[in-house]
Amino acid sequence: RINVFEFTEAELADLQVRKVRGADNKTEYSVGSNDNGNYLKAVADNAASGLGKEVKIDLNKTPFINITWKIEKDLSGILENTKK
Repeated sequence: RINVFEFTEAELADLQVRKVRGADNKTEYSVGSNDNGNYLKAVADNAASGLGKEVKIDLNKTPFINITWKIEKDLSGILENTKK
């Protein structure tokens, strides 16, 4: 098992944020904590961006990636199959 990110403020500060071309703003990222541990929180208001970190992993030893998502607020009224 390889933990790529421990979800600390120090790690978050080291990541590069890249704004998506055409987006008005960058997503706001912060680290939070709950009963399950630390997590990364992303808030986007007319924004789009991504976080990046390069990690070398031997896929023969660790062929799976496990990501857990929590959605606090859905995107009601959005048509996913259009640009509107």
